[in-house]
Amino acid sequence: MDLPDTLPGRLYLLAFRPGTRQFSYHRHLGLLMRAAALTELLQRGLLVDDRGRPQPGRPAPPELDPVLATVLAQVAGQRRRRLLGPRSWRGWIAADAGATERAVRDRLRDDGLVIVSDHRAPGLFPNRSRVRCDPHAHRQLVALVEAVLTDPLDTVEPRQAALVSLAAAGELDAVLDARTRRVHRDRIRELKRLTGPTATALRREITAKRSGY
Repeated sequence: MDLPDTLPGRLYLLAFRPGTRQFSYHRHLGLLMRAAALTELLQRGLLVDDRGRPQPGRPAPPELDPVLATVLAQVAGQRRRRLLGPRSWRGWIAADAGATERAVRDRLRDDGLVIVSDHRAPGLFPNRSRVRCDPHAHRQLVALVEAVLTDPLDTVEPRQAALVSLAAAGELDAVLDARTRRVHRDRIRELKRLTGPTATALRREITAKRSGY
């Protein structure tokens, strides 16, 4: 099976529990999807870093993935906001996180990479969507993560570095649990450097939410 073309799509599939086809609930998944989209736009030159704030870079190609195009349009339209200045990377990670998570899921569904089904729990609970994926795609991505953690650093591509550093910053325990993050702490630090400002911004936003700020 082909892997998703985008960094958000690949990180979404990594959130599945190893050895199963079931999606592992992750309360920070929306933030992770936003950080991944912003990272891919930055690495492709469609966004640039301007003193800690994202700004539009070169023009977007017409075939740009719809999820990425939506995030890019949001950043490009920030000049229309009157009262506040441009958002930081952390601010854009927090913005519309739930909508971006659903958009990534629906994109994967349309591409046949996940199966989404509605589920009604007993009582007064609202409908929830169950998401399943092909375990082969998950295994491919887990193998890629393991290679990035162990291969010579000069052979790691920036997009691969971002996959792992964002998974670590986003506490994606389905593939990088706390013990693994400790063992590979130095490598993850180097990968974060290759990723750019988004991994640090994601870590700070998650820490702030956990602290209630």
